[in-house]
Amino acid sequence: MSAKKVPLYNVINGEDENIYFEGRPNKTAFVINSCREDFPKFAADVFFKLILCPLVFERVMYTLPTTTNIFLMVVWFLYLIPTLKMLRIPLLKMAEYKNTYYIVTNKAIYIQFGIDQIYYRIYPNDRIGTRVFYRQNRIDNIFGVGTLGFSVDDYYEERLVSVEDYESLYNVLKDVTNSKRDELERIQAEREAKKREFEEQAKLIAQEQLFLQQQEEEEEKKRRERHERETR
Repeated sequence: MSAKKVPLYNVINGEDENIYFEGRPNKTAFVINSCREDFPKFAADVFFKLILCPLVFERVMYTLPTTTNIFLMVVWFLYLIPTLKMLRIPLLKMAEYKNTYYIVTNKAIYIQFGIDQIYYRIYPNDRIGTRVFYRQNRIDNIFGVGTLGFSVDDYYEERLVSVEDYESLYNVLKDVTNSKRDELERIQAEREAKKREFEEQAKLIAQEQLFLQQQEEEEEKKRRERHERETR
C-alpha cells in the first residue's frame, strides 16, 4: 500500500485491507470492444464514402464545371462528418482507459473510471449479491481476456471489463458471493426456525386455551346441574 500506483488507492477505507486483485483492463480489447457494435456501419461508411465516392467523383470531375465540382466536394465533406465523428469513440475510450482501474480486497470492490474527471464506485462485501459470472465475446477470445460481472444488492449488475486474469478474479468474486449466499441461507434458516418456534408456541397457546375453555364449560355444566338439584 505504500506505493501509490493510482488515485484509487487513496479511497480504500482501511489500511488493513488485503488486496486480492488489482489492475487495469487490457487496453486493446478495452478500446476495440467499445467500437464493436458500430464497426460494421463504420466499415461500410468508409468503403462507400472514402473509397467508392472518390472513385466515382474522379471519373466525372473533368466533365463538370468547376463550381459544380466545388459544390460536390462540399456536399461530400458534409456527408463524411458523421463517419469522422465515429472516430471519436476509440479516442474517448483510450482516454477512459487511462483512468480505469480495479481493486478487489477482502472487504470491498473498488472501481475507478472517468474521462475528464476521475470517479469511483465502492461496493462493500455486504452489498455484493449472490450472482457472479464471466463472459467472452470473439474479441475477448482473441486477446485472452474476459468480462466479469457481479450482482449488487441482488438488484443490478456491475462489470469489470476486458480483464486478463479473469479466471482468478472470477474465483475471488465467487468466494465473496458464496459467503453472501451462506449468510443469506443462515439468515433464512434462522427465520424459518423462529417461524416454526412461533407456530409451535401459537399451537400450544391454542391448545391451552381450548383446555381452559373445556374446563370452564365442565364447571359451568356442574354448576347448572347443582343449581337444578337445589331448586327441586
